[in-house]
Amino acid sequence: MKSLIWSLLGAQFVTGAAWASAPRPPLLAAAEQAIDRAIARDIAAGHIVGYVIAITDRDRMLIVSAHGFADLKSRTPMRVDDALPIGSISKSFTSVALLRLMDQHRFDPALPISAVLPWFATDPRYKPITGSQLMSHTAALPTYRSDMSSSRAAALAMREWVMPYAPGSHYYYSNTGYQILGYALEAIEHRPYRAAIDADVFQPLGMTSTSAVIDDSMQQRLPVSYMRDVAGHWVEAPWFEYAAGDGSVATTASDLGSYVRMLLNRGALPGGRLLSPAAFRALTTPILSDYAFGLRTRAADGSPTLFHGGAIAGFRARIEARPADGFGIVLLSNGIDDPELAAWIVETVHRAYHGEAPTEPPPLPAPPPPAEHFAGTYRDAAGKVLIIRAGAGGLLVDGPDLIALHRIGPDIFAAPSDAPDVDAYIFTNEGVSHGADWFARGKALPVPKEYRALVGHYTSHNPEGPDSRIFVRDGALMLRNIGEGAKGDIKLLPLGNGTYRLAEPDQNPERLRFDTVIEGRALRLLVSGQPVYRVDTP
Repeated sequence: MKSLIWSLLGAQFVTGAAWASAPRPPLLAAAEQAIDRAIARDIAAGHIVGYVIAITDRDRMLIVSAHGFADLKSRTPMRVDDALPIGSISKSFTSVALLRLMDQHRFDPALPISAVLPWFATDPRYKPITGSQLMSHTAALPTYRSDMSSSRAAALAMREWVMPYAPGSHYYYSNTGYQILGYALEAIEHRPYRAAIDADVFQPLGMTSTSAVIDDSMQQRLPVSYMRDVAGHWVEAPWFEYAAGDGSVATTASDLGSYVRMLLNRGALPGGRLLSPAAFRALTTPILSDYAFGLRTRAADGSPTLFHGGAIAGFRARIEARPADGFGIVLLSNGIDDPELAAWIVETVHRAYHGEAPTEPPPLPAPPPPAEHFAGTYRDAAGKVLIIRAGAGGLLVDGPDLIALHRIGPDIFAAPSDAPDVDAYIFTNEGVSHGADWFARGKALPVPKEYRALVGHYTSHNPEGPDSRIFVRDGALMLRNIGEGAKGDIKLLPLGNGTYRLAEPDQNPERLRFDTVIEGRALRLLVSGQPVYRVDTP
């Protein structure tokens, strides 16, 4: 895949000076109208708060449009010049700045990063981590320490990290790695990250409305960001400052479009180059999986594509550059958007460039199943029966005393706050988890006794979490992260001595360890060294 994608990139990209100004595709107006209608539909249905879209070709911005609201309470409309945080798209700016230093012979990605940061060290059993491994997410580091994010303490904590395999062996996405790269950039440039990125990237690109730090002085100038509560309603997302190399950029759609044009032109700018051909090749050549240096790559319908998404504090963003088609797109949102709609928007523009009319947008996201969907008779491995009935506004647990359950998520229910049992009921089509018990519609697998001390709700009071539920399903211990960025339920595989690893992906380096067992329940969970604590809520 690596050679295929790069051969496509090499075949399609030339320097910016070689491109003739391309005419606007005749069907782009029809595509724009279809996109406007689809977004208006999603906003009216409550699936989107605010959205900004920019479409550019290699030479100029073609479309910038704003939709929905920057503030639901005041009904303030989103504007095309609103700046929004872009989360992990910031990583590619960090890579670009370092690759510019590579062009100046001031940074070598092949060398250990400790050559730049002498105080940085990792597991002594393995060779030191290189800049290239950090930039490509192959450094065998955990993804995130929200208790230390935007702080050098996160980098220092890697001294205690026990690597499960040698750096360079596997791909695993690590925000921590890019925070370290940001500190390396500061060390080389002898100035703060924000100043280095501004001088080395934003100014050459003309990104005059972009900041590489999100601080409290910006809060009143940015749109309000939103996330879903347990009932599915929009609520304001927690605000926090951020100033690290993995996700601290806030920008406008037009400014980000300037960056996408640079990608379309393979590092070239109207007045010269931002990156040499060799540096751009390094930026866009995947190392393992589809990941290069801060950008993802793929070949779609024979066309090379560079793309990346980002999320932070309720804001969402995506960029995509399609050099074979000659267009790039920017999507910014202040609330969790519809990923199928985003993919359809990109495909609609692609079709316009190929003289094809828009297709129908994807259907609106399906609502959660009604409560009665989960009603039924369930049994555990010992034959104990759990009868769930449909009740007014929720579910009822049958028994000597009926227990009314109210919905706190698409497939999760809880007893009243005055009930003695705080364990949530988590349903699937096959069964229901309740505490350390697993009840199935068919045959249930037994639950290991040691899991009884572990199940429950663990959280951090950091605004970024993590916030997790540990429960059992089909005899296995499961993890469900709650809130922004949650990616479904993941099985935990025991490693012994109270330590577990996540089953997906196979090379997942994250390690979970339960400890401090009091009255038969663990009070603390260490997620790759980050402590989260049991709370007495479902």
